[in-house]
Amino acid sequence: MNRTPDSDWDTVQARRRPNWEELKGFLTGSLEDLKRRRPGQPKYKLLQYALADAIQQGAIDPESLLPTETELTDITPFSLGTVQRALTNLAREGLVARKPGVGTIVLPLRRRLHQPLHARFFAEDGQVYPVYTDVLSRRKVRGHGPWRASLGDMKDALLIRRRLNIGRRFMIYNEFFLDGARYPVFRDTPKQALNGVNFKIFLTREFSLSITRITHRLCVAPASEEAAKVLELAAETPCLRMRAVAHLSDRPLYFQEYWIPPGVSELVLESKFEELAEI
Repeated sequence: MNRTPDSDWDTVQARRRPNWEELKGFLTGSLEDLKRRRPGQPKYKLLQYALADAIQQGAIDPESLLPTETELTDITPFSLGTVQRALTNLAREGLVARKPGVGTIVLPLRRRLHQPLHARFFAEDGQVYPVYTDVLSRRKVRGHGPWRASLGDMKDALLIRRRLNIGRRFMIYNEFFLDGARYPVFRDTPKQALNGVNFKIFLTREFSLSITRITHRLCVAPASEEAAKVLELAAETPCLRMRAVAHLSDRPLYFQEYWIPPGVSELVLESKFEELAEI
């Protein structure tokens, strides 16, 4: 790999930095809109959402440098502590990478989930929020649980844990269970390659399957330990818990459990089985 000489670093930085005046104007408008639509949000969350909007809408290009922490305090009404917390959260979401001695770099957006079914949320203008997925872990599981009651005995029960980013507005936590022996592609594919993959469509296309029925069960329940940790909620915060089981004509296919934090936009469940059968 070719290395840029240290003497040229200032030139590289200047080329990769966006125009701060343009960014300041974007952030000012975004923050005003967010304060109106999301009253009561902490300051660091408002800045986090505004910067995420700037990245998503192209006000800052991928692989560009964000302003420094000090520069962000100059072009926004926020303190250094608020700026640092917002940038930390953006890094946790995978929107930026923070490199000592270099700065905060905008990362290419993760792939968007195509045709979400179980996690469809609408903005105020009626548009469906885009969904981005982040695979947290994958492992074999044993024992009992609601997934076992729905799927029965499996030779190689597989659990894939995911965090879903809904329109850069909020997160939901997801656990996906299926038979890894019957569908080994979920066991063998690198985890990162599963980001942005619609598991339902992947299954039906890869194995020529036809889903005939999907059952959703919803209730308000205290957040599980894992959900609270991933969503950064207080222990046992009441959440909307949704369990979804997809069926083939002769057997269940997969089990999913979603934890949706309080105060999010309306969740819409709509299943068009004619389309599912044709995928």
